Order: sequence, then structure tokens, then C-alpha cells
Amino acid sequence: MKYIAKYDYIKFKQCPRLFAYNWLDIRPSAGEIDPLKDFLTLQGIEVGILAKDLFKNRATYNVNQKNVTLAFIETKEALGSVDVIFEGAFEYEGLITRPDILNFKDNELVEIKSTTEVKDDHILDIAFQKYLLEKCGVKINKVKIGHINKQYVFDGTLDLNDFFIFTDVTEIISHKILELENDLLIINDIIKNGVLPERLIGSHCNSESGCPYKKDCWDEATLDSIFNLRRDVSGKKFDLHREGIKQLKDIPSYVTLTNFQKLQKEAEIHSCAIVNHFAIAEAIHEVVYPIYFLDFEAFIQAIPRYPKTTPYQQIPFQASIHRLKGQGLKLKHFSFLNIDDTDPRLALSKFLIKSLEEYGSIIAYHASYEKGRLYELIKSAPQYEKELLALIDRIWDLEEIFNKGMYVHPDFQGSTSIKKVLPVICPKLSYDDLGINNGTLASVQYLKMISKDTSKEKKEKIKNDLEAYCSLDTFAMYSIFKKISELI
Repeated sequence: MKYIAKYDYIKFKQCPRLFAYNWLDIRPSAGEIDPLKDFLTLQGIEVGILAKDLFKNRATYNVNQKNVTLAFIETKEALGSVDVIFEGAFEYEGLITRPDILNFKDNELVEIKSTTEVKDDHILDIAFQKYLLEKCGVKINKVKIGHINKQYVFDGTLDLNDFFIFTDVTEIISHKILELENDLLIINDIIKNGVLPERLIGSHCNSESGCPYKKDCWDEATLDSIFNLRRDVSGKKFDLHREGIKQLKDIPSYVTLTNFQKLQKEAEIHSCAIVNHFAIAEAIHEVVYPIYFLDFEAFIQAIPRYPKTTPYQQIPFQASIHRLKGQGLKLKHFSFLNIDDTDPRLALSKFLIKSLEEYGSIIAYHASYEKGRLYELIKSAPQYEKELLALIDRIWDLEEIFNKGMYVHPDFQGSTSIKKVLPVICPKLSYDDLGINNGTLASVQYLKMISKDTSKEKKEKIKNDLEAYCSLDTFAMYSIFKKISELI
């Protein structure tokens, strides 16, 4: 028998068509696998396991069966004999749930999340569970979501009582349960008729949880440049598209646009870059030689790995620097990569202070990221506070040339990320052939490299791929800066 689980319901709330794709087993071409999403799923499992230790002084039972039928039997046998059941299995009229924690002593339902805050999906998740459990005759007085305390500082020994925060959402979910009963009628209708709901393109297509079938729903609409409208917080582009306006150049004059959006429209009308030479010259005038192009790579983990770190803190493990002492002079490369499972921050701080020296502009792309990592390095290496603060003061953000509309090109597709800008400004440079071609993959692969379970050969390959990727990031900055400088 096929059951409706909480994940199915959450998909339905995001988009009924998304639910139907999965339930009806209609599998259009899915998008690329997100390595970070898979990694965070594993992180969630680890956090869930940790939470069980909070109940080690109670009589507990863990339902280990993955087979649903056997899990039902195991849960039934455990009921009434223990205080707490982990991942029990419950079913009611085609609905199924495996609650993380059922605390019968306090009539409490607890769901564990590996995030640092309670999110809307979490409320839907636990409302679904409470509804089903009460239909099964399980008394629930309190409903809590356990999540991670983002202020928790790891001192080398994990204190679970400080690591977790439990938020009572009993009152919040009450109206969601009423909503759920109406939703189930629509869900059952989709299942009964076996027909895909109407396709509706909107902001939900870009939700945090993502949609693997966006490509199928959008089909030819992916070519419509109206979706490239930058910083469209209100979702104006979706309203325009529904009115039949598919291209930026066709936006009516009565539609209010930001200055950047006006430049986007103009660039598309003329099919070329819109360049503010004066503004670019004024910005570049701030840069002084020697110039250092700087990029960091960092990893995040739900459970802190090293002392004096917090959950999901960005821990920089790699840096690339390209140095240019003057126009026409040879470019020189410096790099740092921590290759074992040790805290890299002190060694990285020393590398940066030595390699970036005391004078000259430090160019970064989306510089708030590099500045953020440097401020965090100060916390881990306070003895170098003066030197690291001096580095921050020298940083110049190359992205601002594009972010402030000094150079707008239709082929940027509304983005100012280096991955979109580089192939337009420097078409001969590309990330496509690299083993690691984005920061997300770099983070995940680094953690594999330092794992004791990874073979020596695999470690070496990851090391080479990381060095090639980070080096290209700073060489790309140099190449873009050089091209932009030639415009003035």
C-alpha cells in the first residue's frame, strides 16, 4: 500500500503539481542533484541521533524497522511499556508518520530539526503528525520542535542541553490542523483522478526546499527573460508573465522599475552591454598596486567540529591569492589548503598576513563573504586582530561594478555572480571542465578529503580539484578586472 507521509503533504503545500508528480510517479527530467542538500540531509540524521541522548534516563524504545509493516508491529508491541518511543510508525486512513520522539510520560510530541530556527515547513510537518496521531488515539498535550541553538559555542565536549532549543508550537499548529483537513480532500481528489493539477509558475518554484521538476513546468518559459528581473521582491515578473509579457524589453512604460531594472530593459532592447565608463573609472581609481585577488572556500556543519566554533559557522579551509605588483608585470599565485582534520583557522591567518603583506588593494568578489571570514578568524586568532583588521580595511569589492549597474549585460541574466559574469566578460575562461566547479561542491568534497574513510587516491584527486577551482576563482577576478580596466 502507498501511504501519504508528511513529506508528501509539505510538497502539496508548496505546489499541488509537485505532489502529483511524485505521487503519480510521473518523472519528468529532474534538475541537477544538489550535493549540499544531500549533505544537510545526512547532517539532519546525525542531529536526530544526538537528540535521543537527551532521554537516556528514561525507558526508551527505538523502532529500527525500515519496513513499514514490521515497524507498525514493533511500535504496537512497544506502546504502554516504555516512556519514550523513537521513530514509531502510525497509520490512519492512508496517512503515515514516523514521529522522531513520542514522550508518553508528558504526552509530548517532539520533532527534531537540524536548522537553527523554526520554519514554516516544520509547522506543517508537525501539524500533520499531531493530526494523524490523535486519529490513532494517541493523546498529545504538547507539541515541540527541537532545533539547534545558533549561539552555542563548542568547547570540545558537546553539551546537548545547550546545543538544543525546544520551541513549544502547540498553539501555533491548531489552525494548521483545520487547514490540513481541507487539504486532504484536495489531495485525495488528485489521487482518485490521477490528473496533474494546473501548472502555475510563481515564487513557490524558487522556494527554499526547491523543486526537481521546475524545468518541466517552465519548459519554454525558461527562455523568457522577464524572469531575469533583478531584485524582484514582490514577484512582479510573475504577474507580468501571466499578462503575456515574456521579455524584459516588452515591459510597458507604466510599470515602475528600479534603476537597475531599467538598465536591464535597456540592455535587452539594444542587445548589448550598458556601460557607465565614468563610474567604472571612478571606482577603479580606488585600487592601488600591488593588487591581491583573494578568495576563500569554507565548510559548514550542524554539529561543530572544532572548539570555539558554532553550528553552521563558516570554517575557511582554503585560500587563493593572485598578486599583481603593477601593470604589465607577471601575475604570481599563492595558495593555502588544509589537508587534514585539524582546525585550519590559525594556520590560515598566518598565511594571509604573510601573503597579503602590508600595502595594496585586496580585491574580492562579493567581498562581504571574505570580510565575514576574516572577522571570524579574529575570534579564533585574537593575537592577530590588528593584522587581520588591517586586511579588511584594504578589501575592494569587484562585484560592485556589476551590482551597482556600472556594467549591465543581457547575458548576465539578471545575476552579478562571477559564474554569470565571467563567460560574458572572458568567454575563454570556464568552470565547466573542473572536477569541482562551485563552492557548495568544494565544501562537501573537502569534508570527504579529510575523512579517515576516504582512500589516499581519492584524497589526492579532491586536493587537486580544490586547488584548481579556488585558483580559477582568483584568476577569474584578475581577468575580469583587467577587461574592465581596459574600458576606461
